[in-house]
Amino acid sequence: MPAGRPSKLTDEMKAKIIRFVRAGNYYNVACRAAGVGERTFMRWMEMGREAKSGRFRQFWQEVLSAEAEAEALHVLNITKAGVTDWKASARFLAAKYPDRWAEKRAIDITSGGKRIKGYAVSADPANWNKDEEIDGTGKGTGD
Repeated sequence: MPAGRPSKLTDEMKAKIIRFVRAGNYYNVACRAAGVGERTFMRWMEMGREAKSGRFRQFWQEVLSAEAEAEALHVLNITKAGVTDWKASARFLAAKYPDRWAEKRAIDITSGGKRIKGYAVSADPANWNKDEEIDGTGKGTGD
């Protein structure tokens, strides 16, 4: 920041950004709503992350805390709703533990074991002009 130029990170600006982040907004939305550029915000966050103390360090910590508070509040809302609506609990579990609770969506792109016409594509540029027909297993037929 050039000498003599006052920072846009005023107490008022800081309070606006923190309020919008605490409400659950993404950083870019919080920046637009507060009237500050996203690159400026990200520079402040980087300065705060690297600083041991000071205004930017405090700002960085408050933004991270506000973000955690927003998440915790919404988890609490979902947990409360889950008492009377099982779908809220199911949605929470699917988002939090997708490998155990998310709906598995697989699309069968095989031929059901029947031979299909297609071509194998090699990652090796030396083989790019060598078309090879593939069977339903994905292996070349050598034909």
